[in-house]
Amino acid sequence: MLTSAWINGTEFQKALLDLCIVAFWGLARLGELTYNNKSCPLRESASVLIRDVQFQVVGLKKRAVLAIRGAKTASPGVTQELHLLSVKFMICPILALERRIRDAAGHDTSLFGYWDARTRIHITKSSATRALTQFWNENGCSGILGNSFRVGGTSFFHATGVRKDNLCWLGRWESDCYKLYIREYSDEESADTSNVLRELQRCWAA
Repeated sequence: MLTSAWINGTEFQKALLDLCIVAFWGLARLGELTYNNKSCPLRESASVLIRDVQFQVVGLKKRAVLAIRGAKTASPGVTQELHLLSVKFMICPILALERRIRDAAGHDTSLFGYWDARTRIHITKSSATRALTQFWNENGCSGILGNSFRVGGTSFFHATGVRKDNLCWLGRWESDCYKLYIREYSDEESADTSNVLRELQRCWAA
């Protein structure tokens, strides 16, 4: 729903969509990928920059490692990493990162930002939450929080059989507190998820 509405939307919508895709697959909070101010010079010690993305090819799979600073679960001054793997449909986090890097046009600036009259606008948590809340309310949903994509991604991985140790590694957990982020799927929701994934793969291959 969000992808089809924003993939060809405004520059802000396209940047926020890519942020949401990365947050979902990377089990990240909005606050870990957004910025304190929308246009002021960035504080590098607490900002996600273009240079923080590293691509790798493992086997035949393209992966990315995204360094994040100031994460809620990190000790002061410690950099954490999101580990992202390519998937064969539109909401691929690797494609989202590649779109953001192309948009930066060679500048080492905010990863999740966009250009407005040659000025780089960084997506703040408040602007992201406001836009997402409006979108979901207009489409019959509600309750978007800063950790909604972290919860959604964790629940999805759990429902699709990802092992506990891999889930903790992806989500940067060192204890069983990852269970707090799991929303169990009903049988109907599991079936719906499988159907949606098959449809996404079919559309992407068409």
